[in-house]
Amino acid sequence: DSPWCDIRKGNFGFPDVQTKFPTSKKNKFRMGTCVERRNEPCHIVQIYEVLAAHHPAAQADPGGFAERLYQNTLDVFLPSLRPSGDETPDPDTAPESVMSPV
Repeated sequence: DSPWCDIRKGNFGFPDVQTKFPTSKKNKFRMGTCVERRNEPCHIVQIYEVLAAHHPAAQADPGGFAERLYQNTLDVFLPSLRPSGDETPDPDTAPESVMSPV
């Protein structure tokens, strides 16, 4: 159900999630906890865990896969944080390995 809610027991990838976060109900929110049933930014690690369990690129190079997931997230949600001079690869000139989908 992401991006709207957390990965739940009924979701395909739930058995692959290893990282858990403390939660609280939205009407009883406590600082330092995630809001129950909401997809929070810290949950990106859970998305990685699910993808890494099933994607061949993650199994071949877990660190590289994590870096690509992180860079893709920055490109989509925070492009201003990309370091100066670090341009998105041109699909016409970039090696196939750079442009392959995650």
